[in-house]
Amino acid sequence: AEKNAARMRLMQIRKSFPAILALAAAAVCLAAQTAQAPAPVPDVFRVAFDTSKGEFVVEVNKAWAPLGAQRFYQLVQHKFYDNQRFFRVISGFMVQWGLSGDPATGARWNNRPIRDDKVLKSNTRGRITYAMAGPNTRTTQLFINYGNNSRLDNDGFAPFGQVIKGM
Repeated sequence: AEKNAARMRLMQIRKSFPAILALAAAAVCLAAQTAQAPAPVPDVFRVAFDTSKGEFVVEVNKAWAPLGAQRFYQLVQHKFYDNQRFFRVISGFMVQWGLSGDPATGARWNNRPIRDDKVLKSNTRGRITYAMAGPNTRTTQLFINYGNNSRLDNDGFAPFGQVIKGM
């Protein structure tokens, strides 16, 4: 069964996230990874999150922000977002998550920031992007725009996907 799973183009992985206003579980459709090398990031892939308020689905488009999409793909494959909660919710603005409860795991990813992508899509309602502390500081924290936050475009916040269901 394990060999068959490695041959599949797409697979589904179930993840758990407890709590009110927190991620409760994620079902992820991603390309299978071989033992020798990580699979290339698909051009488009979806991640479905179940929360205490229902399911939402994010569709990632690598062409929008290749480095951001690649990092998100890696984090999901490594189960980084398991057992995480939303920790910042600002009505009309955004919801944020992406802090590991395990200090070693957090340090491993936070010590590997990714370079900024060019902003090709605007920060409008439903778009997902990385939080950052300045140029080239994106690591693991994400946010979903609740409204039209296009003012963030000039600050380098490059959306890599959007909520296509359950906003």
